[in-house]
Amino acid sequence: MTDMRGKGTASRKVVVIGLDGATFDLISPWVDEGKLPALGHLLEEGVSGELRTIIPPLTPAAWSSFATGCNPGKHGMFDHLYRKEGSYRFSPVSSRLRRARAIWTFLSEAGKRVGVMNLPTTYPPERVRGIMISGMYTPVSEESFTYPPSLYEELKREGWGYIHPGSAYSKNVSLELIEDLHRCLQNRVDILLYLLQRYDFDLFVAVLNDTDVVQHRFWEFMDPASRGPAEFREAILGVYQEADRQLARVMQTLDGDTTLIVISDHGMGPLHYYLHLNNWLLREGFLKLKGNSLTRLRYFLFQHHFTPKNLLHLLSTLRGKSTAKAIRVGKGGLARRLFLSFEDIDWLHTKAYSMGNVGQICINLKGREPQGIVERGPEYERVREEIIEGLYRLVEEDGSRLVGELFRREEIYWGECLERAPDIVFMPRHLEATAFGSYEFWSNTILERAEWFSGNHRMNGILLMKGEGIEKGKKIEGAKIMDLAPTILYLFGLPIPSGMDGRIVEEAFEKGYLASHLPRYREEEVTQEEREGGYTTEEEEEIAERLRSLGYLS
Repeated sequence: MTDMRGKGTASRKVVVIGLDGATFDLISPWVDEGKLPALGHLLEEGVSGELRTIIPPLTPAAWSSFATGCNPGKHGMFDHLYRKEGSYRFSPVSSRLRRARAIWTFLSEAGKRVGVMNLPTTYPPERVRGIMISGMYTPVSEESFTYPPSLYEELKREGWGYIHPGSAYSKNVSLELIEDLHRCLQNRVDILLYLLQRYDFDLFVAVLNDTDVVQHRFWEFMDPASRGPAEFREAILGVYQEADRQLARVMQTLDGDTTLIVISDHGMGPLHYYLHLNNWLLREGFLKLKGNSLTRLRYFLFQHHFTPKNLLHLLSTLRGKSTAKAIRVGKGGLARRLFLSFEDIDWLHTKAYSMGNVGQICINLKGREPQGIVERGPEYERVREEIIEGLYRLVEEDGSRLVGELFRREEIYWGECLERAPDIVFMPRHLEATAFGSYEFWSNTILERAEWFSGNHRMNGILLMKGEGIEKGKKIEGAKIMDLAPTILYLFGLPIPSGMDGRIVEEAFEKGYLASHLPRYREEEVTQEEREGGYTTEEEEEIAERLRSLGYLS
C-alpha cells in the first residue's frame, strides 16, 4: 500500500471519532456520576454542545452531510434506499450515488494523508491519499471493502477482518448481542490504533456504531418499570462505558498537535409507534390498487392479517431462521409472490406513495416517476396540500396530533439532487413514532405499537472538540453536522469551497486563535459525477435484510 510513514510539513492533525447515535441526554448524567471519565475529561478540557443533524435524522443523510458539508439536496443521500431510475424498485444507497465531494477528497488533493474507517455510505471505497475501510452498506461477503485493496490482506495477517456483530441481525435482544457489541467496539479500536501507530495521517475518521445498535434494541429496559433482567437494564450504559474506555485508549496515543473531535450523527430516544404510510394513503384515496383477481386476493388476505409482519412473528416464535430468509423483499422473494406490494399498485390512478423512514411521501409525478400521473404546477401543489392537510389530522392513541413538524421538500433541501428528495417530509411529534421503509405493506394497520425496537433517532447529536486553539470547558450552541467539513478544512488552513452549506464553528475557538488564523474561502462548487455500478440482487437483499434487523427498515 502507499507509504504514509513519512512526516508531512504541517504539524496539525485531526482525529474524528463518531459515536453513532450518542446523546447528551444519557452522557451528561452519567458523566456527573463519574461513569464516563474519558468523555468527562473532554467536557472539562474542550468545548461541547449539541450537534443538530439532518431532517429527518437518518444515518446515510447525516454522515454524508458530515463528510461533504452539504445538505442532502446537494449530496443526494436522503435515506437508506433510493428509487432506481425508470422503476418503482428501491435499492440500498452506496458511495457511488454521492454527488458532493467529501472532505477526504479535498484533503487528498491538498497533499494530506487521510484515513477513513467504518463510515456509513463509503462502500465501495474511494481512491484517497491514504486508506479507507468502508462501513455500513458493505456486503458481508465482500472482500473489496478497503482502499488500497492490499490493506485487506494486511488486516487479515494481523487477525482482523470486516466484523459485524452477528447477533445484531436477530430480532431478539440477548446477552449474546451485548457481548458482541462490546467485542466489536474493542476490535474496531484495536484496528484503529494499529493504523494510527503504523501509518502517519493528517486526518483520521472512525465511526463506532455499537452505541446506535444497543439503543435501538435496549432503550425500553432503561424504564424503571421494566421487568427485563439486570443485564438488559444496564446494556446501554455498559456499551457507553465500553466506548468510553476505548475512547480513552485513543486519547492516550494522541499528542499535543492533534485536535480530537467526537461527534454523533444524531441522538436517540424512545420509540412507541410504527406508522405505515401506504396504508394511510390507500385509505385516503391517494393510492389505488389494481383490479385483477390476484391483487384482490392479496388485498383480501391483507385485510385479514396475512402480512409479512405477522408471518415474521410466527417465524420468530418458531425460530425458523432459514424460513425467515424466504420473506426477504428482494426480487423473486416469497414476499413479492404472497403479499400485497408495489406490484399491486395501479400507478395510472395513484397520486402518491411512501418509501422511507420517519415520514416521507412522494408524489407520483409525471416525467419523474415511470408511470407518473400528477402534472407539475398547480395540480402538484394541490395534491401535496391535500396530503399535508390529511397528515395534520393523524392522531395517536390518546387523540393528540401525530405530526410535529412538516416540510415541503424545497423548504429544507436545495441543490442539484432536489429531484431525488421526497416531496413531503414530516417528523412525528417528539419523534416517538416513525414510518418504516423497505416493504410497502408490512402491516395492515396505520399506526401500531412498536415491536422489536424501542429506541429511535433524535435531532440532537453530540459535538466535543479538544486541541490547540480550542476553548476549554465551554458549552456552545447552534452547531450543525454540515459544519464539520468546513471546520476541519479550517483546522488545516485550507480554503473552504463556496459550495459547502456548513460554516466554521468559530465559537469553539479561542479569540486569539481566530485572529491569528483567518479563514480562507474560494469560489468552488462541490459537485461530482456519480460513479457507475451497483449492488447485485443478492447484495441488495443482504443489505436490506441487515438494515431491517438493525431497526432502520420494516
